[in-house]
Amino acid sequence: MNDADLVAAAHAAFNPYVLEQLSSRIGLPPDAIRLVVERAAPAIVLTMMARTDSAESAQRLLLVLMSTESNARIAAQLAGLTASSHGLKAVEHSGHALAMRIAESREIAMISDHIAATTSVPPQAAHALTDVASAVVFGAAKHHMLLEQGSAGDLPGLLAYQWPIAAPWLAEAYAKALGFESSAAFADSVPQRLVELAAAMPRVSATAGNGAPSYAEAAWSGGYSGVGPNGLAGGAASASASASAAARPAPGAPAQLLKLGEPVAPRPRRVPVWAWGILAVIVLLIGVILYGYRQRTGTDEGTAQVTRSAASGTLPPATPASDASVPSAAQASSDAASASDAAASAGGSPASNANPASAASQ
Repeated sequence: MNDADLVAAAHAAFNPYVLEQLSSRIGLPPDAIRLVVERAAPAIVLTMMARTDSAESAQRLLLVLMSTESNARIAAQLAGLTASSHGLKAVEHSGHALAMRIAESREIAMISDHIAATTSVPPQAAHALTDVASAVVFGAAKHHMLLEQGSAGDLPGLLAYQWPIAAPWLAEAYAKALGFESSAAFADSVPQRLVELAAAMPRVSATAGNGAPSYAEAAWSGGYSGVGPNGLAGGAASASASASAAARPAPGAPAQLLKLGEPVAPRPRRVPVWAWGILAVIVLLIGVILYGYRQRTGTDEGTAQVTRSAASGTLPPATPASDASVPSAAQASSDAASASDAAASAGGSPASNANPASAASQ
């Protein structure tokens, strides 16, 4: 739980790509921006350490970490947020609001003024970059608390672990801005006080005695998921981790809280009316296609049967014409002879009847 390096996590978030984008937005070289954030991140960590001097102050710090202004995924989202002026202003605003909840505005201004003086960066730009670094440090601390499912009792130990990391960055101006006479006075009191507080504070529920889950556990169960007022995504570090923590009951939790944490079965989805209409049209088309296929198959089978019958010689013979309708050749010759005899007996040969003058001369 106490082995997280918040300063290194904040420095890693300001990769070369993010520094280039900040350079284009602020108008400073990337190296100058890097110098500012390298000093601002440990300064915010030292401010957290100085303000955690009792169990109540540890609880207040946890409330700030778990607020919607603190974005546990800011390290992964910083490149996208700094791609636009609106996103950069949102990060700057949230970082300033978080810093103001653990320190006074004068104290943060004194720290950023010292950073501006040591880096030769204009004070206004140094103030803005200090606020951005503040948002990243708070987000890194929230991310670690959520992953480790920590409570307020874990914060003093986590901050005491930061002392060897942040000590090289402690300047006299930082110590005086935070109310100490010198950096030596800070080093003599703050780390030892955090160690003693970590040993004295119980690492259980944030609200002692009522069995309620800690603030970090509440965030894991979705109590702080969503989007903050500046459009920055707060809440749990991942959906899968949130679901697993929601299913895990806190020790000593009452029965009604256990019932609230149980997963609810999803409702069955109803089929829309238009889907039934489409299904009916599809069934109708299938029926028409099958009907046409059967009609065509029946015709083809009849034609094939006729072809097979003709090939095998089983076709029925053609019906002959009746005797009454077709006269025979012998009957036709007999009728012609009878007609010739009748004509000869009636008036002689056709030649004599046709030429009477020749008969008279004879």
